[in-house]
Parts: sequence; structure tokens; C-alpha cells
Amino acid sequence: MGNSLKKSMIMGFSLLPTIDALKGNKLVLLTPAGVVTGILEEEDAEDMTTASGLIKSTVSTVEDNYFKESTVENNDGFMLLRQVTLMIGNKTFNFESFVVFFDQIIGVSIAAVN
Repeated sequence: MGNSLKKSMIMGFSLLPTIDALKGNKLVLLTPAGVVTGILEEEDAEDMTTASGLIKSTVSTVEDNYFKESTVENNDGFMLLRQVTLMIGNKTFNFESFVVFFDQIIGVSIAAVN
């Protein structure tokens, strides 16, 4: 089964900041919790000496084990972001790494954010 239109569009937007003309931009996701900004985590090997590397390793292990044992209809999965900011009202929370589930995303864009 292929990706949904929603997942395909979000993943397309997540790659835009890799284009030279859009360097410095981040992915912006509107969720029920608030606005999430970040950069799609790259697929290269995990550095097990950092929190980000450990989170990436954990996500990878859980994903591998989950899909060995389960098939869930209408489950587009998740994306791992880095350099993340979550804005809820006037409060801001920063994370080195953050997992966002596709079914929790309402809208997507990119923007030059700090």
C-alpha cells in the first residue's frame, strides 16, 4: 500500500529546505498540540553518544519490531525531526529530537525560523 496524499505532501515539504534557495528554512507543522518546527532527521548512522542518536536508534528499533509483528490500516507512521520547537500559545519548548505522528498533523509549510 502506498503513502497517503497527506504523508506524501508532508514528506515533500520536509525536503524543501535541502534546496539551496531554501536553506535555513524549517518544516512547520500545525498539530492539535500547537505549531511544531524542525528539520527532518537524516537517515545516516546513529551516534550513540548523544541524546539525538539514542532517540534515533530507539525509534528505528521500535519501527523495525512493530512492522515485523503488525499491519495497521490507515497508519502512515511518523517522522523524526531535529532542532525542534513546539509552540503552544505563548509558551515555547525546544527539543533536540522529536517524533511526530502523521495522523496528528493538520497542516504543513516551511518558514525561516530561528
